[in-house]
Amino acid sequence: MILFWNRYEVYVGTSFQDFNNVLDILAAEKIKYSFRTIDYSTMPRYSNMYYVYVHKKNAERATWFLKHGL
Repeated sequence: MILFWNRYEVYVGTSFQDFNNVLDILAAEKIKYSFRTIDYSTMPRYSNMYYVYVHKKNAERATWFLKHGL
């Protein structure tokens, strides 16, 4: 289970396409993840911020796949 004290942030950004690519790569490698989105629709520059987290024990593996998969 991924909780706030044992999670590692592997992606933060505003691109929905990149967010989906990250989730696809993690799912393909069977790495469990959690995510959250924050709506900034009141700010004209950003619409949403996307955050993706994995368990700390999978952080190195996840970042390697994301670095070589994107």
